[in-house]
This record gives sequence, structure tokens and C-alpha cells, in this order.
Amino acid sequence: EGAGEPPAPEVGGVPDHTLVVLAIAPGEISHVDVVRSGAVVQGVDCEGERRCSFGLEIPDLEAGEYLYVRVVQRDGGAAWTSPFFFVAGEGGPG
Repeated sequence: EGAGEPPAPEVGGVPDHTLVVLAIAPGEISHVDVVRSGAVVQGVDCEGERRCSFGLEIPDLEAGEYLYVRVVQRDGGAAWTSPFFFVAGEGGPG
């Protein structure tokens, strides 16, 4: 981490380069998309549940790439995360 940046949170038992997603919505979730640098790399069918979770390995991340998660409800409502940007650094991507 750089000066003034908070330490990265750690999730126990999760392999490196794995994105863990837990989506909880007020309505039935149609699907959750993981977007990498503008392209959907994984779409998960949530079968109308209001809670949907999964893990996805994200290999070979390069400095400057980004990820975000988009949740789409069956009624057309949607929400998405802010993007996660990746920077080169010791032990990190790139």
C-alpha cells in the first residue's frame, strides 16, 4: 500500500486472484455480471433468489485494468459497484 492508503482487506481461505461476490437485493435477482476492463467475463444466473454468491478466479490482471460487479433484478432494477482499479506493485498484479 502507498502512503495514506488503507491496507487491503484479506478474506481467509480464498485463493489469490479470486473475486468473491455476495449480492443481496430487495427484489429477485436475475443475474450478476463481473466486468473486466469493459467486457463481461462472467455472468451468473441467480434464479430469482434475493441473495446470490460466488467466487471467480481473475488471472493475469495487469496494471490499469479494472473490475466491477453489476447486479440485475428480474424487474429491471440494477446496481453496480464502483470499479476496482489495479496498479503495479510488489506482490501485486502487473
